Amino acid sequence: MGFDLKANNLTDLSEEGFEFELKFPGSVEPTGAFVTVRGSDAPKVKAHFRKTQAQLEQRKKSQRLKDQDLTPDELDDLLVEAALVRIKSWRGIENDGETLPFTEDNARMVLTEHEWIRSQVIEESNTVGNFTMK
Repeated sequence: MGFDLKANNLTDLSEEGFEFELKFPGSVEPTGAFVTVRGSDAPKVKAHFRKTQAQLEQRKKSQRLKDQDLTPDELDDLLVEAALVRIKSWRGIENDGETLPFTEDNARMVLTEHEWIRSQVIEESNTVGNFTMK
């Protein structure tokens, strides 16, 4: 029996998603907050990356800018959007004692205000093994 490419299609596996528990920095206590992310090979993530690259290239051409010419706020916005496109859903996240439903606006707010969550979303999405170990 050989290696089945269809059964191991990383694009499909990345789109299925991977759920992980958020880890609050410096704590070993479970948070009870879970996020399901697409892998970096998911079509939606790849399309977002290509679109962002094209926009940056166009901006460089029209304004004669270099990569380092992005402001910290612009770079932050790019990272928020890069994380946002990766999230499929979440559960167990509250804000001020109230359940925070997963919506694009709520996710954007969370990713903007909580860099540690944004970092974990991108890291888990980029870890290929999360999507291949089923």
